[in-house]
Amino acid sequence: QSYHVRLPFLSRFVFQIPHVDLSGFLNALADCAMYILGPILIVVVFGIIGVLTHTFYYVILPLMSPNGYWTPVALFHQAIVFFFIFNILFNYISCVTTRNDKPVEKYDAVVKELALATGYEYPTTQEGIERWKNEYKEMILNAARRKREYDRLNLMRRYDLADTLEDESNVNKNGSQYSAIVGSKNNDTATLSTPASSSGNGKVIQRRVAPIQSRQNDVATNNPTTSASNLRPWMLLGPNSWGYCEKSKLPKPPRSHFDYVTRSLVMNMDHYCPWMFNVIGYFNYRYFVNFLLYVSTGMMYGTL
Repeated sequence: QSYHVRLPFLSRFVFQIPHVDLSGFLNALADCAMYILGPILIVVVFGIIGVLTHTFYYVILPLMSPNGYWTPVALFHQAIVFFFIFNILFNYISCVTTRNDKPVEKYDAVVKELALATGYEYPTTQEGIERWKNEYKEMILNAARRKREYDRLNLMRRYDLADTLEDESNVNKNGSQYSAIVGSKNNDTATLSTPASSSGNGKVIQRRVAPIQSRQNDVATNNPTTSASNLRPWMLLGPNSWGYCEKSKLPKPPRSHFDYVTRSLVMNMDHYCPWMFNVIGYFNYRYFVNFLLYVSTGMMYGTL
């Protein structure tokens, strides 16, 4: 598919522009930006650490110890600064270089331990993975059906039709059905009637509800939490439920997400950090937190 563009003053020339998926193009552009920005930010981090270290030794330390670098006061402050620099660099490099999907043996060991703790039978063969994929799809369909039914009941209760539902259920049990639901534009009363029974007695129920057009508009413009079709599959799962990742073709542990920059399924994914040029997940989360802790403490020490 392509687009044809005709210039106003050159009508005989028609330029053909190939069709481009805008969403895919923007995602690819964002990924390229992250790939370029990541190494630049790593260099910036090392540059900041180098500048701060140089400032300490050639500006701050001579002011605190005019007699040289080997006085007790100077050695004390140098030890503290060395402690902070070492831990900051160690945790930063560890966070940058630690992958959340490799080595595979380490990842599989943690996933299997999590499966054992949550009572999930982790598949170890391709046939088992395909079988779980089908079970997962069926589970999502059932959850979506339950969500739609739950939303329907809540919407009926919202318009004070709970008694109507109960009466409808009772009439259906007796072998009768409602013949009509009539709404009026001038009032807010809906009349629900049942056909006459064998004894000749019909049942008429009147409930005060919102007008039909208003109810249709409310349903059409309702928020996404009341419509299962607007929810992503993982929103229908419980906190300890396992899913299936269509990108990595693997069972998806709880709180796991697929990261589009590193192209990996990340356990306990927190976010993608461009300063780390890596995604923060289960295997490097401690390095990330320690890095922030030592940076914050070191900045407070420098301020004091």
